Amino acid sequence: MQGRRQPLLHSQQRQQSGKTRHPPRQRQPGLSVTLIGTVEPVDEAAAKAAAEQHSKLHGGGAGVDAPQPTDLYYRLNLDRCFYVAGMGAPCKAETLSAADYSAAEPDPLRECAPLLVGHFNSARSEDVMRIGAFAAGRRLEDLAGAELLWVDKLGIYMWVKVAREEGRVIRVQFQRAVQDERDARSVLTMLGQLAWERERNYTPQMPQMPDPVGT
Repeated sequence: MQGRRQPLLHSQQRQQSGKTRHPPRQRQPGLSVTLIGTVEPVDEAAAKAAAEQHSKLHGGGAGVDAPQPTDLYYRLNLDRCFYVAGMGAPCKAETLSAADYSAAEPDPLRECAPLLVGHFNSARSEDVMRIGAFAAGRRLEDLAGAELLWVDKLGIYMWVKVAREEGRVIRVQFQRAVQDERDARSVLTMLGQLAWERERNYTPQMPQMPDPVGT
């Protein structure tokens, strides 16, 4: 559903609603999805429901972003969308059908990812450096910097800078898909532990346990 402010359509709102947003980066542009289609006005009942939802989501807006009683609401009939990969991938646009877009499932970490990124970069920066060294195949002392950029259910994007080399974006795949924020924290902590063990060439020894099927 698209809101319209008399007499001009809010181009900023339209751009935000048509893109998947990653944290703003100077080093690497983020992924974007641009929705393309036609719009049509909705009936009074649908407009009222859309206004209530818009007010609930954007009630804290100020100025032109604040909900107004004169707002008009339109429905977007999606025809196709342009998908531009980011975070280290070649920035080449692909055209996706409306069916492919509608069949896509939202990532379960889309809401908590910024919090996870901020937490690990500030409170767990040593783990981030170790994971970066592990992902780049370098020793920890070779790194000039590392930063967690984004996390989704299948893995993480990192920016890694090796001394006397250009920084680059690296994708680290999880061994399995994570389910929620708690699961993601656990997997990221495990990655840090594995990187620590690799750094120290440490192999944990399992304690001797009785044979559960022995007699």
